[in-house]
Amino acid sequence: MRNGANGSPGSVTTKASLSGAMKVNDQEGLSGDSLQDLSRDGARPSSRRSLAILAVILLGTAALYFLLYDPVRFGFLTDDGLYVTTAKALASGEGYRIISLPYEPAATTFPPFYPFLLSLIWRFNPNFPSNLNAMAFVSGIATLILLAMTWQYFVKQRYATSWQAFLIVVLVAVNWRTVIYATGIYSEMTYTALSVIALYLAEGLEKSRKSRISGLLLGLVLGLAFLTRTAGVTLLVAIAAYFLIRKKIRSVLLPLAIGALCVVGWFVWCYLNRTTFTGVNVAYYTNYLQHFRNVLLDIQANTHESMAMTVLGVLWGNFLMAVVVSVPVLCLGLDYNWVFYLGFVLMFIASGFIRDVSRRWRPLHVYIICYLGLHIAWLPFVSYDRYLSPILPFVLLWFVRELETMASLARRTLGSEGRVINRASAAVIGLAVIAMASATIYSYGSTLYFSVASASFNKEVKPSTDDAEAIEWIKANTDPSNVVVCARDTMYYLYTGRHATSSLAMTGTVYWEEKQKLIFDIVDQSNGKYLVLTPSDFEEHYRPDLQTQSFKDMIEEHRERFVPVFTSKNGRSIIYRTDTY
Repeated sequence: MRNGANGSPGSVTTKASLSGAMKVNDQEGLSGDSLQDLSRDGARPSSRRSLAILAVILLGTAALYFLLYDPVRFGFLTDDGLYVTTAKALASGEGYRIISLPYEPAATTFPPFYPFLLSLIWRFNPNFPSNLNAMAFVSGIATLILLAMTWQYFVKQRYATSWQAFLIVVLVAVNWRTVIYATGIYSEMTYTALSVIALYLAEGLEKSRKSRISGLLLGLVLGLAFLTRTAGVTLLVAIAAYFLIRKKIRSVLLPLAIGALCVVGWFVWCYLNRTTFTGVNVAYYTNYLQHFRNVLLDIQANTHESMAMTVLGVLWGNFLMAVVVSVPVLCLGLDYNWVFYLGFVLMFIASGFIRDVSRRWRPLHVYIICYLGLHIAWLPFVSYDRYLSPILPFVLLWFVRELETMASLARRTLGSEGRVINRASAAVIGLAVIAMASATIYSYGSTLYFSVASASFNKEVKPSTDDAEAIEWIKANTDPSNVVVCARDTMYYLYTGRHATSSLAMTGTVYWEEKQKLIFDIVDQSNGKYLVLTPSDFEEHYRPDLQTQSFKDMIEEHRERFVPVFTSKNGRSIIYRTDTY
């Protein structure tokens, strides 16, 4: 990392003909080679050829997403069900509440802009589940806007050449994590699109300085970004810090005031509407700060360390997982089973970032630091790659640019006369570049191939096979006032109309066997009448088969509390009647 970071663009070439280009590079961020490429291909943001290529990419992406859209996935990651549930509450005039839960608390964990967009669709088409298709369409449109704005931002603000930006856009579009969020009901793509637009407007405002309309628009986008995901506060902090350092804070007072008003308004509303209900998962649903505190207390109870050491351990663990491991995994489109190329990839990304910063600090750089800092100081044991998905375009920017820089360096050094050791070093760099490029092509290509090969043209919205029979039994054999305890509680509520709560304990307990024992508290606190167990309940967890069997065995050992009343035809899904004391 040190060698990559210290290798300045000027050391790549000493040709006098590039001195002027290098001067522009120091001001705008592109390398001398990139400027040559830009001159050769003639690509500009406004050129017809570039716009035509971008249009083809967007149309191809839209077709790909339609092919890969699978409505059966609805409800498997919890968040989509929460978004749809709160959208239904807004559309039906019940306020911004999680109406699936027995105590129907205000939705104080995630801001309302994305559910509000979904509620507009619910008002127009209140027929569930057929309206899920249109709701997923929101994510698809947001992704297309993101891709278009990413290309515009990188080229217009001279972060990349037109062809580099095209490559980045394609990689973002076909990354399997992007595909999941773009074809599902999640807020990631809406937030990422707003963040790119905000950064684009901020850099434009720095140059124009006097545009009140641009300031109003930037403030609106900053506010909406925060009201989509609370992580959007990092945009506000980053832009404020950048303009303060540049001594131009007056030029962004208006947009910062608008954004800050949204932040303050949201937290005041949350405070006024906080729930008084208590229970195992209440904090998870209603108060992330309290949930974070509970997680730290659980970890401390297991490790028997001081709170200070517990916090330091969480920070260090999050740094390793979020930065050292997850950034390369996200960039290459891998899962967490791949580790061979991680060190090289992180080195390339870090070198690209540092090389960029060494020329000139820009709002994007401050934003990345703020965004990573927030998530390092946040919950442990989470889906780090999902939290980092909104910065995928920027990670790929530095990865692609550094690959090109290193490839050019190796090519010129190998083709020139010089010391053997220099040429040997260039050969090593060349091999590293080939390894990175090959890993990227293989990863993206293979996942895309298998995704397309397994795609179905059947877009019927229905629950999965494991859940379908259980849902029908609940609708036919239970009272509407009964509470259902299950892994996918929001989905069961939407399909059955029964209040539901999660059977999975959302705590920081290290050992999952201890979490499972909390099912008794969950049932009692929610007055749950029925417990649903399916083989896919732990699909996104560690060793799902083992956890499912262990959970089932624990329930079977307490027949006095859990009486089986339904078993699916294949024997995989079971419903228990709970007898509370």
